[in-house]
Amino acid sequence: METADRTSAKGGPFKSEMQDFTPLQLALVTPYQNDSIIKMLFANDANHFVKENGTKNNILHLAAKHTSDINVLEYAVKNAKVDIFDRNSEGDTPLTIA
Repeated sequence: METADRTSAKGGPFKSEMQDFTPLQLALVTPYQNDSIIKMLFANDANHFVKENGTKNNILHLAAKHTSDINVLEYAVKNAKVDIFDRNSEGDTPLTIA
């Protein structure tokens, strides 16, 4: 089971609030997205149900918000085990964000 990647490092391309993200969440929000990494994480039982602290965005919210690669977004939507109509703390679904 995937767990949060806790680190105290301040450097790198990720904002400090992303330090509690799981590898799957990080793979979806990184500017260096790669669909083969997303597929590998999904194939190895990455936690699909984890939500972002504060906003309660699930992995589909994150994919819709941060993904520039349509293949990554399509793969996440087709393979995620979460509800496409799940609402975050703002009341948005992944569809409204997309």
